[in-house]
Amino acid sequence: MLLMGIDQYNIENEAKSGWRPDVLMVITVNPKEKSVRTMSIPRDTYVKFYNSTNKGKITETLSALHSGSDAKTKSQQVVKQVEQFLDNKIQINYVAQINFSGFMDLVDAVDGISVDNKYKFQVPFYGGKLLKYEKGKINLNGEKALMYVRTRKDHKGTGSIVPTEMTNDNDRNRRQQEVISAILGKMTGFTGLTQFSDITKAVGKNFRYSFDMDEILPMFNVYREAQNNKESIALFNYEVRDNGKSFQTVPEGERQRAVAELLKHLGKKYDKHALLYDHTLDPHRAVTLEQISKQISPKAYRNSEG
Repeated sequence: MLLMGIDQYNIENEAKSGWRPDVLMVITVNPKEKSVRTMSIPRDTYVKFYNSTNKGKITETLSALHSGSDAKTKSQQVVKQVEQFLDNKIQINYVAQINFSGFMDLVDAVDGISVDNKYKFQVPFYGGKLLKYEKGKINLNGEKALMYVRTRKDHKGTGSIVPTEMTNDNDRNRRQQEVISAILGKMTGFTGLTQFSDITKAVGKNFRYSFDMDEILPMFNVYREAQNNKESIALFNYEVRDNGKSFQTVPEGERQRAVAELLKHLGKKYDKHALLYDHTLDPHRAVTLEQISKQISPKAYRNSEG
């Protein structure tokens, strides 16, 4: 499954101004083992666009499409882009797509969520409101949950106070996965389709999904049974700047390791050697986009003789 967060406030803004996939989270479910794995792809990851010779941030993949492409074509482009990132070895079977309004309404519709906040911080919200977050276990409504998962920068002069530990994609991805897990945890308590239907009515067109209604409860049942076997797969990445623009690059060995982890979880054939990759052993670090390489040093693998 692919969870896609859209960088627009509502569906009207999507139609008027276009949109980008601000959040990309891959979820694999193994019903036999009753286990779940989640992996976030950093929003600024440098990639070759699907069905194009151009390259750029994965969030900009829609620029590879002709202007005027419909919503379905745009969603398919993002899905194909993610599948390409995963070497086309993992098929995305389901897609859930939500914008800012849909996300806030969803959190409010499940009566809020609880998270274990690692850092005290505060950020401005729409209309000049200042949202404050204490360290430790806190409850979040829709507004606070949205900014909890979106915060990545300390915007000086706006009243924001954001510790440096939060100003990176890795920590933001961690918070996104924490919140998604909390929302799903609430929804797995549903015992009938009416409850899910009530949620979708509350969220409206700001939340779209590709699965059928009769698939909802079985999905929730599997997720509920996997509560003690949930893991997140972290993607190591680092910044590369080019012409004043910031990109994130995922080392080739790290990308292949993540693909192998997901395939292994799904019970499919995987590259065992790829699991030995360790980014701390990899001597290659690109400084420019041109230096990003598909080659992997033998020294980057644990227990290797390279």
